[in-house]
Amino acid sequence: GFTFLWSLLLVRAAVLQIFPHAKLAQLESKQFQSTITLNSRRGSITDRNGRDLAISTTAYSVYADPKILENKKAIAKKLAGILETPAEIIYHKIKDSKKRFIWLARLQPESVSHQIKELKLKGIKVIEEYKRIYPNESLLAPVLGLVGSEGQGLEGIELSYDHVLQSNKRKVQMKRDARGRPLIEDGLMFTENPEGAEVRLTIDSELQYFVENELRNTIYHFDADQAFGVVMDPKTGEILAMATSPTFDANRAAKMPPELRRNRVITDLFEPGSTMKTFVIANGLKDKMLAPNTRYQTENGLLRIGKKIIREADEHHRWPSLTVTEIL
Repeated sequence: GFTFLWSLLLVRAAVLQIFPHAKLAQLESKQFQSTITLNSRRGSITDRNGRDLAISTTAYSVYADPKILENKKAIAKKLAGILETPAEIIYHKIKDSKKRFIWLARLQPESVSHQIKELKLKGIKVIEEYKRIYPNESLLAPVLGLVGSEGQGLEGIELSYDHVLQSNKRKVQMKRDARGRPLIEDGLMFTENPEGAEVRLTIDSELQYFVENELRNTIYHFDADQAFGVVMDPKTGEILAMATSPTFDANRAAKMPPELRRNRVITDLFEPGSTMKTFVIANGLKDKMLAPNTRYQTENGLLRIGKKIIREADEHHRWPSLTVTEIL
């Protein structure tokens, strides 16, 4: 009986080992594989003529397997100079041997990747990711916005069209040990790398440059705090330029104060005041309801509405009557 029971157990073990079993294969994959998520390539943002305003370029991220690292203090010192990070901070990240995966630096230049690989440190590896670059630096910076460290849109066009620009996250699969800890010493095994879609704006980058330059000159000439400008195609409503000054380098947006990053053209409220005269008079001239020399009573700068009296703010502007041309 004892031999019979053992025989049944051996047969069952042989069946599990030899013949495929979908459910067991799924459980095995779940138990012995781990997946980490990396930034995929975001789609480009271009102007109306296809000129790049925001692109994604290859960058390199450094990670470690603390369990298999030897002489960790020495490794931390070697990496400190390359990653421009204090050795104490690096050592604090890698000292716990129970961990099997830890990021040491994200989105580094290719030179860092070469230096890390030349060290040939067991348990220290590099993988490709994508970094957002704004080739025109400050041009259109408040409108474009910025992305976070995980590649997600945080402000501006990057946020408004994040669902278009951002593809599915890139997934990297790796083996795990019996305790569920990633085994990365053999490198990352599998990648999926879809790309986001391109977003083309109505902005004309050349016109945008001239508008921003003019605003900078205006601030300098009048010693102003800020200046804003919008250029619109009146026939289509397309925005050809939208500028705020002072501006900032979009590649360093995360380090800029929020009040500087804000696109004040569309977030701040302004009293339109006399700018509305232009549209009212233009429409009146078009419909021939008035002429440049048509005279109107301006009531000495006082207007009574019910029990309220609205007064002209400037006493020098309290005239009894004005022509259309004088009003404008």
